[in-house]
Amino acid sequence: MLIREIDWRSGPTKEMFQVVAAALDKIRDEIATEDVDEALEQEESFLGIAFVVGQTYIYGTIGDANKIAKLSGKGKPTDLLKKFSATIAGTSITKIQLCDAIADYFKHEWPNWLTTNPRNGQSRQLLAVLGIDQGITHPCREAAKLLLGNPEYDFDQFLSALKDWRQKVIADSK
Repeated sequence: MLIREIDWRSGPTKEMFQVVAAALDKIRDEIATEDVDEALEQEESFLGIAFVVGQTYIYGTIGDANKIAKLSGKGKPTDLLKKFSATIAGTSITKIQLCDAIADYFKHEWPNWLTTNPRNGQSRQLLAVLGIDQGITHPCREAAKLLLGNPEYDFDQFLSALKDWRQKVIADSK
């Protein structure tokens, strides 16, 4: 077994998701009863953080896959965001692609949808296919409905999907 086959990221990712879930519970229990708009804004930010955590896991996996492929003499894996992941109902967009795109939106375009960076433009176009565009007040919340369920966001199920995707990516890289 190669060292890059070990999933070092799943534990810290789970812990980060647990922290975000606890924060969302606190927002719902304490803030939402007093100020719904403030609760929605805070929820949006914490969901964005969770998607960046997911994106970190995704790109760590891609880095591991590239190193494994190089060591095994295979070519660099391609289109990993599009492979081995369930798709969003009614589209060809994978959950991995959605996580990556909404994390990009949160990191780089917040709160402005206008950008000249081509990578961010791709993320914006992917989100638009899913109905998440400048007309949506809470884009991370809309993405969370597609990735995590609603209203109780299931980070455990999402982490399972990420880990399953990683397993397939790594196996394909050998």
